[in-house]
Amino acid sequence: METKNQRSVLECLRRRLRFTNSSYVDPVGIVGGLALWWTDEIVIDVCSRNQNLFRCVLSHHGISWLATFIHAPPREQLRNLFWDSILTIASENQFSWLCLGDFNEIGAFWEKTGGAGPIARRVLGFQQLLQECALMDLEFKGHGFTWTNNQSGRHNVQERIDRAVATVDWRKLFPHAKLLHELLIGSDHCPLILNTCSKLVLKSWGRSEFGDNRTKLAELNSKLSHLQALDWSEFNVAAQKETQDDILRVLLREEMFLHQRSRWLSTDEAINSYLHDYFSHLFTSIPSRNFDHLLSTVQRVISEEMNASLTNPVSNDKIRSAAFQLGPLKAPGPDGFSGIFFHTYWEVVGNDSAFVPGRLIQDNILVAHEAFHHLKLKKAGTGYEMAIKLDFNKAYDRIQWDFLEALLLQMGFSSVWVQWIMAVVSTVSFSIFANWEKRAAFIPHRGLRQGDPISPYLFTLVADVLSRMISMSTFDNRF
Repeated sequence: METKNQRSVLECLRRRLRFTNSSYVDPVGIVGGLALWWTDEIVIDVCSRNQNLFRCVLSHHGISWLATFIHAPPREQLRNLFWDSILTIASENQFSWLCLGDFNEIGAFWEKTGGAGPIARRVLGFQQLLQECALMDLEFKGHGFTWTNNQSGRHNVQERIDRAVATVDWRKLFPHAKLLHELLIGSDHCPLILNTCSKLVLKSWGRSEFGDNRTKLAELNSKLSHLQALDWSEFNVAAQKETQDDILRVLLREEMFLHQRSRWLSTDEAINSYLHDYFSHLFTSIPSRNFDHLLSTVQRVISEEMNASLTNPVSNDKIRSAAFQLGPLKAPGPDGFSGIFFHTYWEVVGNDSAFVPGRLIQDNILVAHEAFHHLKLKKAGTGYEMAIKLDFNKAYDRIQWDFLEALLLQMGFSSVWVQWIMAVVSTVSFSIFANWEKRAAFIPHRGLRQGDPISPYLFTLVADVLSRMISMSTFDNRF
């Protein structure tokens, strides 16, 4: 904790609370300062300390692990330097690892309410730090936010900047560990209490210990469905918001579970089996169904002249013209060959390509922030506006081929051209490599290939159907 007090004052308090051991970092004036207290029931070797952390090795019942108690700098520039020191600890660490404390940064957009919106760059940077350090967020109980500016009304800001994160190995040692967010009393931060159940359990760790996220998700979805069926009230709105936040947390834990699971598999057979099952399920098509009502929103927009142009034989001159429009340092696909390669060796390779110029996935974040900024500033008027947040989880991988083919035909594309496109989309096989070895191979039955130049265009056409459905529902006053 940040003490803001001299050692003499803290020692008096430590003795009253009957902690037998201590380590301190003195504050600079009335700013900063850290204190670490512990009893004789556990052995703590403080390896290093500074104004922002204690780095310790804890030993209990013959088991040792690394604990880093953190108070990250409040200024972003200094905090980025501090992240580098955390990465250094991760690269040097040989122990199971727990990080606990005030990170002065949120890890998701829903971890802040009030004030200016979250800064995407900072949130994504913190997520990347945790991923590179192989640290996962521990589930918690209590209020969703750990800090407040203690102001009232519309000026109030709350954030979850205090947390505990740990490696998978640490979770194996303490599979039942729970983090409690206690009540805010006398401080702008809530106390964090990490309960490890005082029991070291060295056994396999799976859903039985971590918790069945899918069961929890089904229960929360049922609860939210019930709440949304009730009449409007402030209490009901608050209950819905809390339930939605719980759903997001469960989804995040499930994503972490799947992301980290490959680290827990110890045999080649287990790794190969898991990879094959996971990706085969991901790319398995759903049964045939009637989607005429979806395609009814799509108009025929492709003329006969367009189809004639699309199905005309492509001349070498057109291919060469397209290749030489590519920037010398740009690559048309995942093979890594840049434009200068095609320009220099055109007589040998003679290839063509297509790509979406000048587009970045980060553009979507900026557009979303602009939309929310507009909504936040809208204070009056008779017109109503709203934003809908949609989670396109594994979006490219879930495109159904039969729907894509029907959509292209509905838009008026020539059946010959559609057959060409579907041949490109469907004649594909995937191999999964891990540690430079082929682990699994399968043939998908849905999805678009990442990196294929035509995939962004096909995905946009499919997504446009959803946009049209939303627009039609709005027009029919069904929102």
